[in-house]
Amino acid sequence: MLLLALDTATETGSLALVAGDQVLMEYSLESHNAYLTCLMPGVAAILRNTGQEIADLGAVAVSTGPGNFTGLRIGLATAKTLAWSLKCPLVPVPTLEVLAAQFTFQPHPIGVVMDAKRGEVFWGLFRCPEELPQMLEGPLRLRLMNEVLGRFFDAVTVAVASVLLSGLWLLMSAARSVSASGIGFNMSLDWHAMLIGGVVMIAIFAYIRLSLFKRLQRAVQAQDTPAGAAALGRIRAWVMVNLVLGVAIVVVMRLGAAI
Repeated sequence: MLLLALDTATETGSLALVAGDQVLMEYSLESHNAYLTCLMPGVAAILRNTGQEIADLGAVAVSTGPGNFTGLRIGLATAKTLAWSLKCPLVPVPTLEVLAAQFTFQPHPIGVVMDAKRGEVFWGLFRCPEELPQMLEGPLRLRLMNEVLGRFFDAVTVAVASVLLSGLWLLMSAARSVSASGIGFNMSLDWHAMLIGGVVMIAIFAYIRLSLFKRLQRAVQAQDTPAGAAALGRIRAWVMVNLVLGVAIVVVMRLGAAI
C-alpha cells in the first residue's frame, strides 16, 4: 500500500512517501512559514519524482500535534481533503509518539520534550519495550517515579552515611593530632560552615525521605494522582534547596581555603 505522510507540527516539516516498509522519498519543508505555499507543491513533487500518481495513494497519515498551531491546521486540512477526495483512510499520528518511536526496545521510560514557545514545553512520557511506544498515564508515571526515587534515596542514604562517618573520622583525627602537639583545637569558620550546612542538608534529606517520600508512596498505593503530583512537586523543591545549599557550602570552603 502506498502511504503519504505529512508532518507540519514542528518548525521544520516534512513529507514522505512509503510503500510497505520502504521509504520511497522524503521531502523537507524548511520553514513553517512555507507550509501554506509549499505543502501541496511538495506533495506533487514527491509523487512526480517517484513516478507515482495521486490516485495510487492507499492512505494518508498526518501529525496531530502538539506543535505549531498554524502548521497543524494546514497539515490536517490538507490531509483530510486528500483522504476525502481519494476515499482512502486518514491516519492520525501524535507528534510526541513519533519522536518516542525512535528509541525502540528500551527498558527505561522515554521522556519527549518539544519547545512550545513562550517559555513552555510540550511533554510526554512513554515506554517503548517493543516497536511501538506506549504513553504512560498519570498513575503509572507516579508508580515508576516512586520506584526510581526509592532506589535513588536508598543510594543517597548510603552515600550520606559514608560521608558523615568519613567526615567525623577526619575531624577526630585532626583534633587528636592538634591535641597531641599541645595546641588547642579550634575549627575555622569555613569548617563551622561546612559542619552546620552538612547537618542542615542531612535534616532536609531526612524530611524528604521520611516524610515527603512517604506521602508519595501513600498516594501511589491509593492511586491518588493529584496528591502524588503534589508530593513530587515538594520533593523537587526541597531537593533544589539542598543542591543550592551544597553549592553554597562548596563556595564558602573554597573562599576559606583561599584566605
